[in-house]
Amino acid sequence: CLLVVNDGGGSALYTSDYALVESRAPTGAWRRFSPPLRGLQWPLRVGSSWSDIITLEESSGKKVTTPLKADVVSYEPVTVPAGSFMGFKIVLTLGGRRYREAWYAPETRTLVRSIQYGADGREVVAELVDYQKSDEPSGAIKVQ
Repeated sequence: CLLVVNDGGGSALYTSDYALVESRAPTGAWRRFSPPLRGLQWPLRVGSSWSDIITLEESSGKKVTTPLKADVVSYEPVTVPAGSFMGFKIVLTLGGRRYREAWYAPETRTLVRSIQYGADGREVVAELVDYQKSDEPSGAIKVQ
């Protein structure tokens, strides 16, 4: 699994194939996704798409089932603190609302940039700040 912790104390737990299992706010409030929200599906190709029915459960007790739709919309340059890369841009919608845009760079074998859109209009940006080439995927991600 992959645990991403942002500077503000929030965190997100992902499966090894980047499916979101749970997100936690600094307050301790959490949101779980069942099945895990798939942000990537192999092989990535421009024009590919996938969908799912996701159940979101919140620490408040709220439980909602909603459709997920993901589209690989382009293969484009993306610049982050770790450098400039070519990346597949993936747009996820949850319940018909834009939930996240992410760029996966084959060179780094990881997401190099993502923007998550909150229902309140807030955006959370995560960018790769450094990486080392190896046989295993790795990367340091900074969330602003």
